[in-house]
Amino acid sequence: MSDDIENQQDPENSDVAKPINGDLENRFTEVFLKKLWGAEGSVSGPGSHRGSPMWVKGVDAIDAAVTKFGVRSIADCPCGDFVSASGALELHPTLDYVGYDIVADLIEQNRKNHPDRRFEHFDIVSSVPPAYDLIFCKELLIHLTNDQIFSILANVKKSGSKYFIASNSFGVENTELEHAVDGQARAVDLTKEPYNMKNVCWNNSFFAMWRCEDLPG
Repeated sequence: MSDDIENQQDPENSDVAKPINGDLENRFTEVFLKKLWGAEGSVSGPGSHRGSPMWVKGVDAIDAAVTKFGVRSIADCPCGDFVSASGALELHPTLDYVGYDIVADLIEQNRKNHPDRRFEHFDIVSSVPPAYDLIFCKELLIHLTNDQIFSILANVKKSGSKYFIASNSFGVENTELEHAVDGQARAVDLTKEPYNMKNVCWNNSFFAMWRCEDLPG
């Protein structure tokens, strides 16, 4: 499949076709189907396993957004298999939550396993999400090229959402993703070149939070 963006319809959740990048969808679907990030605990990788350091810090980040910044709605993008955000929703069950992921099979699985929650097939690289109090982006940017990261930041800013939380490796020197295949990744620090997102309004050792109006784009 070419890297052209195709319009795909999600009849269950939207009347408007959403652009989906076919190459990105195929790449992350293959990771899911082949369980390249493991299967025990979470197919989304060891950082999403319940009780792992990244999982605990993610719960901490969402909890801080709710208790310190008044967040009442959250778009979890990518939601993976929902293990990552589930702990935060146990603390704050009334949060207006939607889980977005580019892997259609994961969305179908989540809808079956968690019928009380909302999940949508969505590509945040190619589409502007609806406005939420918080867009939560765990361990996605590390798998994308710099241009794709800038596309996400611009789409989040355009959404009119209030806050953006992303995984962040403070202190690393940013490089380009060497191979945009399979589960390839590298560390990203959004506060450094080429992103220079200095206006962090909250952080812990794994995540950082910005006001969406301060994002580049």
